[in-house]
Amino acid sequence: MSKSNKLPAGFECLERFVGGWAVFDSMKRWEKRLASTMPEVREFYDVMLPVAEDAMKLLAKKNVEDLTEAERNLYGLSLSFMTVSPAVEIYGSPTLADFAFDHQRMDIRQLIE
Repeated sequence: MSKSNKLPAGFECLERFVGGWAVFDSMKRWEKRLASTMPEVREFYDVMLPVAEDAMKLLAKKNVEDLTEAERNLYGLSLSFMTVSPAVEIYGSPTLADFAFDHQRMDIRQLIE
């Protein structure tokens, strides 16, 4: 997680989310989503959605290794936004309660690798 709440100009509306949602590790993002209530997930999603496209445009111009601290925070928030979007848009829950297996058995790293 981030050490400061700095964000690039134009993204100040997201500052309150940096400490909790600027998460860079995929498993930690998954755990954050699962540990959050649906109102918490929805609040983050609702604030992030209107600026998500602008965030992607800004970040697409950069190499990850060259991001400033503020851009890195925005990058972490963008990754978390992609993690929580299915919870809002598809499942209506931070967990996967309707699936036949326990969500704690899911290992995202294995799905990506």
